[in-house]
Amino acid sequence: MQLASGVYAALKPHKPLLKQYITFLQSLHVSISYDSLSGLQEFRLHFAQNETIYLQFRKLMTVRQWKLLIAIAKEERLKKTTVSNFLQKFILGSASSVKIALQSLLEKRLIISIVLPNEEFYLVDNLFLLRYLQYKN
Repeated sequence: MQLASGVYAALKPHKPLLKQYITFLQSLHVSISYDSLSGLQEFRLHFAQNETIYLQFRKLMTVRQWKLLIAIAKEERLKKTTVSNFLQKFILGSASSVKIALQSLLEKRLIISIVLPNEEFYLVDNLFLLRYLQYKN
């Protein structure tokens, strides 16, 4: 986090570069906790400005989709091989209804599916949404 703070301080006077840096961090799904981000005023401002947008997502989803999105955010990755444990841990209901909710979240581009040679998993597509869901829920 010290490196990120240093880069942030160096880029702060250059807003376009700072925005590129933030986008770059999002694309890498860099693991930065909300608490470490909250020390940086620019990041706190981002959360505050986008909270209404994140809350609007909730209105566009069913309760099951919202709960599933929060659960995926809390796990950071939903491995396809651990779905049954995941359903029990977060009390999401039947596998078939969660599968439908998962497909809906994929279609809405709120989550993405990553396929690697040795594993497959889902994760929240937007790093800031991911951290918001972890922090607020």
